[in-house]
Amino acid sequence: MKRFEGDDRGYLEWVNSNPTGFVLNCNRSPDPNYIMLHRATCWTITGAPTRGEHWTVDYIKVCSQDRMELETWAQKKVGGDVRSCSFCLGAMRRSDSVDSLFEMTFDSAIPERDKFLSRVFGIFSEEIVRAWCRNPRSSYNDLGRPTLYPLGGGHYTLDFTFRSRQTGQLYVGELKCELEFQGYRYLRLVAVDQLNHLNKRAFRAFLRFARDQGSYNLKVAGKPKSAAGCILVWGSVDPKGAEAVKATTGIHDVLSLEQMIEDLVEWRDQAYLELVRARARWCEELFTALEMASPPHST
Repeated sequence: MKRFEGDDRGYLEWVNSNPTGFVLNCNRSPDPNYIMLHRATCWTITGAPTRGEHWTVDYIKVCSQDRMELETWAQKKVGGDVRSCSFCLGAMRRSDSVDSLFEMTFDSAIPERDKFLSRVFGIFSEEIVRAWCRNPRSSYNDLGRPTLYPLGGGHYTLDFTFRSRQTGQLYVGELKCELEFQGYRYLRLVAVDQLNHLNKRAFRAFLRFARDQGSYNLKVAGKPKSAAGCILVWGSVDPKGAEAVKATTGIHDVLSLEQMIEDLVEWRDQAYLELVRARARWCEELFTALEMASPPHST
């Protein structure tokens, strides 16, 4: 076990040399209210700090190849239990719990918090899908927003045009990520009837196109295209729920935004990490400005 305090260089050398290790992030004077456990490869504790300029000045890092050694240290030296990072240790926690990453992040005991975080996340959730599509390890790439033109006139613009990296076939894609809405009822896709409340015309057109591609003309970037069907992207997805949706609606595939995030973190996708870090900085700048705001000086 090694403790890093005021030694960013030594800390970064350790995590780079021990990718299977674990890291405790603690206040400079460790206290039981904040002892966060991460994998050594977690993007939240490596690379460029999202806040400040240093990793080991305001906080210290306690590192080990042995997770239990760190948990024992926290109990004996600090007097508290560690909390597992929901990004890098979410899958490990799910072995002991049915909660998914999204459920752990957005479904807390504080509804006001969950509503706020859900709305913030919704601002850039489409960008996460596009980041995933740009990574060559993903199953699909994205050609841009598709527009469906009914034969009787009008049009509906949807979210993505997915192209299979394996077959080259195109699919019209739509994202539905309602995390806190109606008491978290739609956070995790478990049954086909969760689609029933989605009654806007664009989504109805999406479902019809899934069954009958001949019912609409399709254009992407103004050019006519042919598609093999539709792909739905949902926040968190239960495999049985996905199969039920595909069997009932004719949708070709159901993708999980939650799984996309886990993929991007595992792949250490730099564009995704920069996207998240930038938004973390912007939020920090906003709330710092709100906290530091002073009334205008009178003249």
